[in-house]
Amino acid sequence: MSFIEAMAAQPTWVTIWLNWMGFGAFLLPLALFIWRETRLTALIIALTHTLNGFAVVYLFNTLGYVKLLGLPHLIFWGPLLWYLLRQLNAEDLPKAARTILWILTITLAISLAFDLVDTVRYAFGERTPFAGTEPVNL
Repeated sequence: MSFIEAMAAQPTWVTIWLNWMGFGAFLLPLALFIWRETRLTALIIALTHTLNGFAVVYLFNTLGYVKLLGLPHLIFWGPLLWYLLRQLNAEDLPKAARTILWILTITLAISLAFDLVDTVRYAFGERTPFAGTEPVNL
């Protein structure tokens, strides 16, 4: 089973959340490249998402669809969240850019709460891959 198929096999509420993440955390922040004041922030977001994506897919291919997949989010998005909170204090942000940053910040904070719980649960022994999502043997 591929990573995309494993995500699609999750409960409806998870699918809805993942679709929101696709929009609120990945597509919408691309609009930050519009404004000169937020281009560096947009680049940092894109690079962080890319590194995170590689790490999650690597873990998926190694372990399957397990709760530990939240660990790269903590590693990459934790510092990103701190950075975004600092950027929200900038006085020269256009109103639309500030709104996008708030949407991204709230979305990442919610996701990190789930990821922290999942990672801790994995650390305490919940290591079985979700049904039908065993690792791909490379």
